[in-house]
Amino acid sequence: MLLARVEGSMIATRKHPSLQGWRMLICQPLDAHGLAEGTPVIAIDPLGAGMHQKVIISSDGSAARLAVTDEKSPVRQIIIAILGTVIGRVTLSQSVPQLKGARWLLISPFNRKHFQQGHQPLNQITDEPSLVIYDNLGGGVGDTVGFVEGREAASPFDPPIPIDAINAALVDETFYTPKEDA
Repeated sequence: MLLARVEGSMIATRKHPSLQGWRMLICQPLDAHGLAEGTPVIAIDPLGAGMHQKVIISSDGSAARLAVTDEKSPVRQIIIAILGTVIGRVTLSQSVPQLKGARWLLISPFNRKHFQQGHQPLNQITDEPSLVIYDNLGGGVGDTVGFVEGREAASPFDPPIPIDAINAALVDETFYTPKEDA
């Protein structure tokens, strides 16, 4: 897996049939200190990541091929999580039976200018729209989480439950130094 920052997108009018309908993003891998490392990669995006958001990319081609439902697809990189910080908890007075007892967190997605430095807490929320995610990992206010949106959020459950965002990882520490705009 790679930690990366979304730095652009691309359009291809001619592409492998398995990539039809997929959003392709240009992602810059980051080193342990948050600095650009190596060559940018193209990753398919099932999550709707935004420009300059910090994401986690799987370079396991079999996972990407599973996502595009074509075992002969030439795809390799796929975005599997977007990072954000927990800014609150949500309590439901009613819910569907499959979600009884579920934990819900209110998340502020990270953008380029809103990352923790190591263990330093985030001092403000981003301008990005907040969202509610299902949490079975024990996230708390101020934690950095990797979340997944879309139909993939229901995948860990058998049978699938009606959720569209899930906490996929609790992030212990980040190393990131954003470039200043010129």
